[in-house]
Parts: sequence; C-alpha cells; structure tokens
Amino acid sequence: MSLASHNYEPIEINLLQMMPKAEKKPSKIVPILLIGAILLGTISLGGVWYSAKSETKQLTQDIAATDKQIEAMKTQLAQTAPATAADFIAIPTALKANKPAMTTVLDKLSKYMPKDANISSLALESTSSVKLTALFSSTESVISFTQAVNASKDFQLVSMAGLTKVADGKDNSGNPPLAPIQVSFELKLKEPPKGGGA
Repeated sequence: MSLASHNYEPIEINLLQMMPKAEKKPSKIVPILLIGAILLGTISLGGVWYSAKSETKQLTQDIAATDKQIEAMKTQLAQTAPATAADFIAIPTALKANKPAMTTVLDKLSKYMPKDANISSLALESTSSVKLTALFSSTESVISFTQAVNASKDFQLVSMAGLTKVADGKDNSGNPPLAPIQVSFELKLKEPPKGGGA
C-alpha cells in the first residue's frame, strides 16, 4: 500500500491544554447575612410588639383606676346635700361676724395717736389688716406714733408710706395750726376683736 492512494486530512493538534472553566460557587456570606437580617428584623418586631403589649396593659390598668376614682367621686357627690338658698344667704352674715368692728379698731388707734394728729381715712382690708392715713403736725409726732404702735399689744406696723407735706401749717385766725404732714400706714391687728359690722 502506498501512501499516495489514501487521502488523509490534516489534523490540527493544539498542544496547549485548555483548562476547563471553574464553576463559580455561590458565596456563603450572602445567605448568612440574609438570615441574620431576617432574625434581627424578627427580634426587633417582637420587641416592639412586647413593648406595645406591656404599655397597653399599663394603660388599661390606669384607665381602670381612673374609672374607680370617678365612681367614688360620683358616689360622694350623690351623698352630699345640694346647697340651698338659705346657705347662700347666711354667707354675708358670717363674713361680717368675722370682721372686727370699726369702732373697736378706732378706739384702739386713738390711744396711740398724738394729740396734734388727725385720722383722715381708715379702712379694714381683711379681718386683721388696717389701712390708715393720718395728718401729723411734725415728724416727731409721726415718730412717736410709729414707736407707740410698735410697742403696742394691739397693732403691728407692716408698712409706712407717703410722708408728704400737704400745707404749711400756718393759720392767721388764731386757731391751732393744721397738721401739715400726711402719712399712710398699713397695720396688722395682733388679735382681731370679735364683733360685727363696719
């Protein structure tokens, strides 16, 4: 056999070996992170649910306690008698009975006033507070009055204001001079006298 009679096809041989491509294996980190995120979400959702449930329980208890207080107040209100017109009519009389008599206060004040002084206004502010405005002939008279009031068992000097000169004190008619110094006082009764009315 001869070589010429056969028809041969040339064969190409690649001497470089082709390495098969390695398959990519999926990363193990992604599923772990996904599972972790799901677990974290589930835990936080459970925490929110538990917190809301405990707050709801506390609010329910608070509402029940408030309802009990409302019922107790309604019961107490139902047991008290309503006020009548006679109750309201008696209020001014009771208030007047607690206010000291104006004549009693004036009698006590006159013991401490100097002879050359005049009371121009006197007002009872409450059961123990007296506002007084007086005219004095000199600053010495003002000082003697304040010292007498401070030493008294009837009054306590709270404040003194408005030491003003209102006239010159000269009178050409032969009458005693007018008191030229006006002073306002706030006094407190140490023991309010009993009695009513002004």
